[in-house]
Amino acid sequence: MTGKIFRVEILAVLWAAAVMISMLMVKPIIGVADNGDFSRIMGQTGLEYISSDRSDRYFGYVNREYKMTHEAAPGRGYFSSEVLLVWLAKLLNCTFTLQKQIFDIRFLSFIYICTLLLSFYLIIKSAKGDAPLLNIAAAAAFIFTFTDIAYISYFNSFYGEAVSFSFLLLSTGWALWLARQQKYPVAALAAFFTAALFFVAAKVQYAPVGLLVAFFGIRLMGLRKDKVWRFSIAFFCALMVVASMTSYLSVPEGIRVCNKYQTVFYGVLKDSPDPRKDLEELGMDPGLAVLAGTNYFMQQYPLDIKDPAFSKEISEKVNPLKIALFYAKHPSRFLRKLQTAAKYGFDIMQGFGNYEKAPGIEYGKTAKSLGLWSNLRLKILPRSLGFVASFYAVYFAVLLIRRKKADTTQLKLFLEILMLIGLIGASQFVVPLIGDGEADLSKHMFLFNVCFDMMLVVSFTGLLNAAAGWLKRFFQAFPGKAKLC
Repeated sequence: MTGKIFRVEILAVLWAAAVMISMLMVKPIIGVADNGDFSRIMGQTGLEYISSDRSDRYFGYVNREYKMTHEAAPGRGYFSSEVLLVWLAKLLNCTFTLQKQIFDIRFLSFIYICTLLLSFYLIIKSAKGDAPLLNIAAAAAFIFTFTDIAYISYFNSFYGEAVSFSFLLLSTGWALWLARQQKYPVAALAAFFTAALFFVAAKVQYAPVGLLVAFFGIRLMGLRKDKVWRFSIAFFCALMVVASMTSYLSVPEGIRVCNKYQTVFYGVLKDSPDPRKDLEELGMDPGLAVLAGTNYFMQQYPLDIKDPAFSKEISEKVNPLKIALFYAKHPSRFLRKLQTAAKYGFDIMQGFGNYEKAPGIEYGKTAKSLGLWSNLRLKILPRSLGFVASFYAVYFAVLLIRRKKADTTQLKLFLEILMLIGLIGASQFVVPLIGDGEADLSKHMFLFNVCFDMMLVVSFTGLLNAAAGWLKRFFQAFPGKAKLC
């Protein structure tokens, strides 16, 4: 029994739990203040702010308690799997506090914490090898990275990033666990796809990821030959595609117009050498070139962007495919946008207030000092497109070489899962530019950063294993050296 307690995966989970509980559950709690997006979830789940003071609601402070009402409108507005999690959190709130008027957001945070702890357990248990010291080093790197305040602070919020982060890691954990099995149980397959559904349906931005997961699901077809397995995969893959399409098609018109505005005027036309010509190529009125470089949330504009005719122009003539084709015709322009993404996208701290309002906590106070990893990565990682491209090239080259040499199905699948993480990250390096221009790049590239950090931990672990293997061969070749050491 004692040996089981001291397994690396158990110790890692206990370490992570202690960190998250101390930061997220103890008053004054740490979270991320509302930038105006919370209403998309609160309106569907019957939650309202207690305070009527805007400074208490937005940007500066984290709210721990919310008023529960009977005016929930589920199914209306922003489609997100987060709605289900908030309803579950409300149920826990009412059950354990017997309180039906006030909702404590820590119940939502508790769900995310449990999800992340299960993810840590599955990933570390599935990925560990035969060398105890290497397992400890890899687990420590993983926990250090993903319990950073820049990631877990989202748990005390209604941002979709909390869902995408925790459930991406959970789907990865189930996938890696499945890869280590001999008989590939359907229950593990269902757990993987269920976690992936929550992750993909968290935000419309992740809709393309659903297609990547569906393609990966097709690859799993060959693991078993029976009809139950194949039917299950076909069902879940179809569900992933439906979830992706539903997520995209259900975006409210107001949000859709906002995103398209950002894509064109704060994306394509921002720093454009000829905005009028670009608008003509997009099939839009060249006279709108006066809006080049503006975003949707400014106070003044050269013309009325709230005019119904303008909204109709944006809604009917702009779509992601047209924007993607535009950039395909102007690759140098798109490369400059990607360089901008690399320059500003690595900062995962948003600058909104991170603390609950309390004596001694000033408005807008952030918890950057608690983000050891998020601060370190800003100092050591080159924020350039060249670095991102080079890292991706080396990462995939190593995995492909190892995949070619792999002699078991389990190892091949394990390496393919690591490649899938890279592909998800690559999609989230590109999609924000096509779907929202250069607006809020650091926030919209959150998932890219999660995947990139996972790739960094994988690379770190691989280097440790390579170094250990080299040392072992060295001492075998020169046993006298081993005695001297």
